[in-house]
Amino acid sequence: MVRIVERSLGKKARAARAPDLESRRIVTLQGKRVKARLVDADSKSLGGDLLDAFGFAVERAIRQNKQLGDADTPHDDKA
Repeated sequence: MVRIVERSLGKKARAARAPDLESRRIVTLQGKRVKARLVDADSKSLGGDLLDAFGFAVERAIRQNKQLGDADTPHDDKA
């Protein structure tokens, strides 16, 4: 039997574990400034660190998709 649970995967899920990832601001080849998260391969919490880094990347992708979606959506009352 499968039990389906619906819940938000927002900040509450990650708030239980504070991210200990070091981050740095870097400049890409295109000249855009981005925040890079550093993961230590010798860390005892490597799995959790990778999960946190992945979570940050997913949140960023969701924000970018919402921005792109909002740009395509007309903002008048008739739509």
